[in-house]
Amino acid sequence: MDFGQTFKFVRTLHAVKQVDVAKNILARSSISQIEVGNQIPSYTNAINLLNNLGISVQEFEYIRNGYKLTPLEDLIYKFETLSDSSQTEDIKNLLAQAKKLNKTINSQNITNIIQVLTALLHVDDYSEKQLRSVVEPVWQDLSRFDSWTVLDIYLVNNILFFFDKEAATHIIDFSLEMIEFQNFPICYY
Repeated sequence: MDFGQTFKFVRTLHAVKQVDVAKNILARSSISQIEVGNQIPSYTNAINLLNNLGISVQEFEYIRNGYKLTPLEDLIYKFETLSDSSQTEDIKNLLAQAKKLNKTINSQNITNIIQVLTALLHVDDYSEKQLRSVVEPVWQDLSRFDSWTVLDIYLVNNILFFFDKEAATHIIDFSLEMIEFQNFPICYY
């Protein structure tokens, strides 16, 4: 479904009138045009319209995608929900999924996930130096950013123990500054 079709589906599902969802954002006639695909709202207006519907962008996109996560969202979700490095089969499967996806989507996030999963998979058969060399590019990538995503925090969490105490302390300090600066709500649960 496109934006307009999905928007109409959600709006009618929640029994919200066009005039109510358009309130203080657009004319009601614009909502009609959006729903039939003749008009595309600006990003800001789309966000505001979704807020008026009481739905998050993530949930809207999930519905728009046929009640499925996109392949990248699925990969990130599975990576973020790995509980520990002993889940060897899950790590192998996720690594295969990431490598396959990396062939069609050029994303540094996928590359970083591949590096971390590779290190986790070989924690028992690589030397400390080899493991660190696998994850060091991930840290080099993340350390150059002024802000992080939640995925970045999960990446750091999974590579931290591959570094010596001095490097790990530096990474922890840097990470805490990022978390504090950005006020990540996930870190306060």
